[in-house]
Amino acid sequence: MRNVIVPLVRIELYTCGLVATVRRVVSIFGNLNKNKHAYKSDWDTDFDGACGECAAAKHYGRYWPMQVTFPGVNSTDEFKKFDIDGFQIRATAWRDGHLIIRPNDKPGERFILALTYNLPNVTLVGSFDSIEARQDQYRYTDAQGFEYWRIAQDALHDLPPR
Repeated sequence: MRNVIVPLVRIELYTCGLVATVRRVVSIFGNLNKNKHAYKSDWDTDFDGACGECAAAKHYGRYWPMQVTFPGVNSTDEFKKFDIDGFQIRATAWRDGHLIIRPNDKPGERFILALTYNLPNVTLVGSFDSIEARQDQYRYTDAQGFEYWRIAQDALHDLPPR
């Protein structure tokens, strides 16, 4: 199954906004690099990410832990913990956006791409493994010189079953 549309209700969007705000404030006071992985405002990045996680949790009928953890800020043990049920969620507001796998993502993790361009509806596009992503065909260097792997939507696999 691919391209599952998950409608978020008003209180879910409010909650995503609150979680995104806490994440942004923690990042500001932790002096994290605000421009390292995004061209748009970090507030948007955090909001889109929270919406993607909320939608994935809703789709899979799982509790969304709404975690706010960053390395060296509040708990290195919790950093990079799975977002939902053994999966990392990556979100983008771009309708034709790609799944981004970064060098610091752990090998063997599974990712789900969530599109937030049509809020309150979030589209869960598909999934991909970080080991499979680390191929030359997906390698990409952006204008700022950051290297990562970029997987187009049509290359993603089906979503994991519920």
